[in-house]
Formats: sequence, C-alpha cells, structure tokens
Amino acid sequence: MLSYYLIYTKTHTMKINIVLFGLLGLLFLTYGCESDLKVEAPSLEIHDYSVVKIDEGHGDTIRRVVFQMKEDANIISFFSGQFGSDYKYKEGKINHLEKLEFSFETSSGYGAQDPLSQFSVLASPDFSGNYQIDSIYKATWIDITDRFDFSQLTTDNKDFTANGVVSIGDLLAEHQSLNLAFRYFTPNQRTHGVYAAIRIQNWLLNGESILFGRSELPLSWGLLEQGNLRAGRNALSASTITLRGNHGAMNSKDPEVIGWLEAETEAWVISQKINYKTDLGRDTPTPIKAFGDPKMTTFSFDYKEAGTYEVVFIASNATIEGQKQIEKRLTITIP
Repeated sequence: MLSYYLIYTKTHTMKINIVLFGLLGLLFLTYGCESDLKVEAPSLEIHDYSVVKIDEGHGDTIRRVVFQMKEDANIISFFSGQFGSDYKYKEGKINHLEKLEFSFETSSGYGAQDPLSQFSVLASPDFSGNYQIDSIYKATWIDITDRFDFSQLTTDNKDFTANGVVSIGDLLAEHQSLNLAFRYFTPNQRTHGVYAAIRIQNWLLNGESILFGRSELPLSWGLLEQGNLRAGRNALSASTITLRGNHGAMNSKDPEVIGWLEAETEAWVISQKINYKTDLGRDTPTPIKAFGDPKMTTFSFDYKEAGTYEVVFIASNATIEGQKQIEKRLTITIP
C-alpha cells in the first residue's frame, strides 16, 4: 500500500510539473510575441544636404539634392515641397479663382441691321451643359453685353477690334460657376433688313488664384443653331467664330429662299463650365523606404526648378498594436 502511494504521488507530481512547464513556456511565448508587437518610436536625423546640377542637354538642367541622414525606422516617406507634394496640402487643397477677366475681338462687315440688335454676350450660372435648345431656354442667362465696349461694332467695322478686358469675377464668386455664351439672333430679314455678319477672334479668359497666380484659362466652345437655317451660315473653328443669318436675294420668287429670309433664326456659342472652386485633391509624399529595406544614410531627389522648398520627411514604425511617427522639416534653397 505504501509503495502504491509513493508511485501515485511521484506520477501525479510529474504531471503537475509538466503542466507547470507548459504554462511557463506559453507565458514566455506570449511575452515574446507581445514584445515583437510593441511599437518602438522611430528615429530620424537629417544632417545636411548638397545640390549637384546635372546638364541633360538642350538647355535642360536637373538639380539633384542629396540629403545626409541617419535613421531607424520601418517606413519613410518624403514631401518634396513641389506642386502635388506639398506637406501643407496633405489633407487636400481647393483652388479659388479670385479674379476672372474675359476679352475678345469682333468685326462686322455686311448687312443693314444694327449688329447689337442681333448679338449679345451672356453668362449662365445654371446651364446644364446639354446642347439642346430646350435646355438653353430653361437656363438663366445674365446679359453682360453692356460690360464691353462695342462702340466700333458697326457694319463698317471690317477689321477686328478689341472690346475691352471685362471683369466677371463678381458673377463667378456670387454664383460659383458660369458658362459664357455668344447669342446671335436674326429676325425676318424681309421686314428688318439684311443680317449683320459678325466674327469673333482672339478670345481670352484670364484667372487669378492664390495657388497659381495669374494664368490663362482654357476656353472650349459648342455651337447650337435654331430655326430654318441654310447649312454653313454659322461656323466655329479654333480661331474664329462666324455668326450670320440666312443669305438670299430679297426679290427672289423661290419659296425656299423666301422661307430662309423670313425665318427667325438664332445661334448659340456656349463655353464649358467655369468653376469658382476646384478641388485639386490631396498632395502626396514619395515613399523612400519600406519594411525590410536596409537603413538609409543618403537620399537624393531631383528638382527641375530653382527655388526655396520646405521638405518634410515622415518616419514611422507600425504593428497591429499601433503606430508611432515623427516628422523632420527642412527648408532647402536650390540655386
């Protein structure tokens, strides 16, 4: 009986020891995993930088900036300070057109009607962009003809004449978006006289914003005609807008010609939408080190333009337990 008790006690003790060792091993394993998951703070130092000019030929020069650095981080990214990679716009940027100016030149060299009885300059804050006459009629159109100087727009004004540079920034700020338009209307010519042929060239739209300063904005046009028009009377090219009524002999007995001359017709030349605010999205950094990459002692980046830039390095360590990050800012001058 005593021997059985001793054997039982020894066996039971061994089982307890095995369980204890197993628990102890699991504890060490858990501690080791937690240690691996613990996020250590990254370190990053930028000691200095140098600039080397590289001639690419044809007058093009690259300015290569080489940064001297010391780091201990899993991930590093770099904001160059250039457009599209500016740290202060990392959450996004909105461009505002603070000023907007519109100008063009006109000529009128035919007909008996007063050109300004047929021609007007308009702006719409709610045109849908659908080039159908119903959509145009549904839109609100603000007449801005009187903002321009059309004192020389007569049927004898065969040379192209500038009509002034007109500010429409007030309308854009008020309505947030605009479509510009030229409207040309021809009434019954057998009772009102022969149409005036109007041509427009050298249109220019200039804007000014905080982000871009003063710059020329693109203008694209679409043409829509309404009424019994002979083909080719109104035309739109890259350089010239031509607006004319129907042509025909006033003493003609041809019913088709009579129909053309008696028809009320109109042409609309409408621009694309111009927005007061433009969302340009977030500026983004360049990744320069990823997990597993060797430590960096130098980093180089090429600039095409001389200037002063604020660069920002972002170093971070991350696990499923979290992330730690530091930033290093540096103002560099590139000759």
